Amino acid sequence: MGDKKKWFYEFMQSEEIKEYFRQLLNEQTEMLLDQIRCKQDKYDREEAAELEKKYNHELNRRIQCEEECGRLQGLLEKESEKAALLDKELINVRQKYNQLQLDYDSIKEEKDSIEKSFAVYEAKYKSIDEAYIRYERLSEDVKGRLGNVFKTDSIYGFLTASVDWRNVEGLWNFAKRRIVEKEMTDTEELIYIFEFMLQAYNRLGNEKYGLLMPDIGDKFDSDRHTIMGIKTDGFVSKVRLPGIVKLGSQRVVQKALIEI
Repeated sequence: MGDKKKWFYEFMQSEEIKEYFRQLLNEQTEMLLDQIRCKQDKYDREEAAELEKKYNHELNRRIQCEEECGRLQGLLEKESEKAALLDKELINVRQKYNQLQLDYDSIKEEKDSIEKSFAVYEAKYKSIDEAYIRYERLSEDVKGRLGNVFKTDSIYGFLTASVDWRNVEGLWNFAKRRIVEKEMTDTEELIYIFEFMLQAYNRLGNEKYGLLMPDIGDKFDSDRHTIMGIKTDGFVSKVRLPGIVKLGSQRVVQKALIEI
C-alpha cells in the first residue's frame, strides 16, 4: 500500500502529468475566457445598441427642438414686425391725437371768445332789443305824444334819442304826468324805457346819473320824494316812479314819485 502511494505521488510529480494538467487548465481557462468574452461582447453590443437608441432618440429630440425653435424664431420675427408696425401706428395715432387736442383747444378757445363776445353783446344789446320792443308796444296815442322825444320809429332813431339828456328827462316828465293823471295805459313800458335811456346816456355822457329808488318803509323825505294823494307825511308804501339823482354829488334831479 505504501508503494502505491509513493508511486501515485511520483506519478503526480512527473513532468508529463504536470504538463497535462497545465494544458487542461489552460483549455478550461481559455474556454471560460471565451465564454466571458462572448458574454462581454453580447453585453457591449446590447449596451451599444441601447446607447445608440438613446442617442438617436436625443438626436431626434434635438432636431425637433431646433425645428421648433426655428418656427418660434420665425413667429417672433413676424410678431416683432407687427409690433414695430403697431408702434409706428401708435406714434401716428398719438401725433394725430395731439394735433386734435391742439385743434380742440384752439376751437374751445375760439368758442370761449365767441361766448364772451356774445355775452358782452347780450349785456349791451339785449336790453336795447327789449327796450325797443317795449317802445313798439306803446299805443299810437302815446307814441304821438312822444314825437318830440323819438323823432323816428326806427331803432336807430330810438338809440339816438336815448343818449340825449333832454329826451331822458322829457320821457321821465311824460311818465310822471301819466301817473299823476292816472292814465295807467303803457305806464310800465314807459318806466322800463326811461330806465334804459338813463343807462344808455350813462354809457356815453360825461355826467352820470342813477335811479332814486326809496325802499318800502322809508320815512317820507320832502327833498327826495313827491307824494301822490292828499297825505303829507308817513312811510313809503309804494314807488310809482323812480327819481333821478346825480352820481358823485348825490344831487336830486327828479324826486321819486311815491305813495304813503
